[in-house]
Amino acid sequence: MRHLAPRPTRPVQARGPRLRTTVVALTAGAVTVLMPASVALAAPSTALTPAGVAVAAPSDPPDLSPPQIAALAALPCVPGGPTAADGAMAAALNPLLSGKMRGYMTAYNTSCARAVVQAVRNRGLNPRAAAIAIATVIVETSIANLDGGDLDSVGLFQQRDTWGSRAERTNPVTATNMFLDTMQRFYPNGTWNTAPIGEVAADVQRPAAEYRGRYAEQAGDAVVIANRLWSKTGSDTAGVYRPSNATFYLRDNNWAGAADITVQYGNIGDKPLVGDWDGNGTTTIGVYRPETRYFYLRNTNTPGDAQIGFHFGDPGDIPIAGDWDGDGDETVGVYRPSNSTFYLRNNNWAGPADRTVQFGAPGDLPVVGDWDGDGDDSVSVYRPATASFHLVNSDVGTANPRVVQFGNYGDRPLTGNWNSDRYTTIGAYRPDTRYFYLRNSNTPGDAEIGFPFGDHEDIPIAGNWR
Repeated sequence: MRHLAPRPTRPVQARGPRLRTTVVALTAGAVTVLMPASVALAAPSTALTPAGVAVAAPSDPPDLSPPQIAALAALPCVPGGPTAADGAMAAALNPLLSGKMRGYMTAYNTSCARAVVQAVRNRGLNPRAAAIAIATVIVETSIANLDGGDLDSVGLFQQRDTWGSRAERTNPVTATNMFLDTMQRFYPNGTWNTAPIGEVAADVQRPAAEYRGRYAEQAGDAVVIANRLWSKTGSDTAGVYRPSNATFYLRDNNWAGAADITVQYGNIGDKPLVGDWDGNGTTTIGVYRPETRYFYLRNTNTPGDAQIGFHFGDPGDIPIAGDWDGDGDETVGVYRPSNSTFYLRNNNWAGPADRTVQFGAPGDLPVVGDWDGDGDDSVSVYRPATASFHLVNSDVGTANPRVVQFGNYGDRPLTGNWNSDRYTTIGAYRPDTRYFYLRNSNTPGDAEIGFPFGDHEDIPIAGNWR
């Protein structure tokens, strides 16, 4: 689509209607196919920037469908190109969408969406900002980093040459940050947080008036994509919960050092759990009180009263947390050792289990993770007697678990995404040496990450704490 420069005080000269013709083919590098030169463009018009400056704004060409976009020249969005996890995430997203991208999410454009979401997150903004950016790139390019476009537009956002150099506009991180710079300039003091997603996107891009509605049409799917990817960006780091003083000790890095965050929370006798309760990408603390069957959850890693509390489970249950439905936030569950059954809730309030999964054997301990990178978590078990993880994609079934022997008898299991690749992988904490052993794949082998932390009594945990 054709847009004005983001700088409200710098008018852009409108150009006559034309479309660049490019030959390309979609690969990990530049792509080749012929873009039809017959797309007609409307006559130029004028528009006002949010600063009130009148500038020439050419009307936009007709919206291209994802198959038409896929035939155009595209550049990689992430180093190394799309991953298998991107493909799994695309397959999981397609049935959840209702707009133009339904059925058209691929490993490639999922990798591009991932780059946008990560750039937003690295900037310290929230999932709503990511949804605004994703709605924009859905409309502009069907989430493809195009090597050309109308007039001098290029990249995911189809930014004109007045936004920056060609290299900047085709770099997903730089292009996203230029988009966010303009968004925050047009909507100061966080006012974009409460404005409709489609309106914010349209105000930044400034298409002709008749095309402004395109962004609102994709807002719902943008929220789904942003939320799904938000919880899978970043890496997890270790922490421990010390039962003797009901205190969490959390590390910001997976190497030796003192706790970066220390939070006393709950009562002695409570059982710890951690999760992203509000879907903002940060893992926060919680406890389960067995005698009252009550969960107490905090949305920050700070002392204070529970922001979320409810009854669920039985006194002998082991609390767990995960994103069971792939909606971007994590909810509780319990594992009942007496019948080797998981009881999972899709909301953090009182009610019956939304799903039950029978899996495991007497003596097993519950573990949770996104083993296949598809955006939702599965329940599995660790068998202390054999120091082995038994991993299944429980949303599909529990037959034929992947058995991975890792660590020693007496180790305590933990799982996390240690290297930001969106796959949850295994780890072990050895109480007698107070040592963490972490693997970046769910395969037998030596630990790729190891460091001392904690105390002999501690229960290991993992999360993205900030």
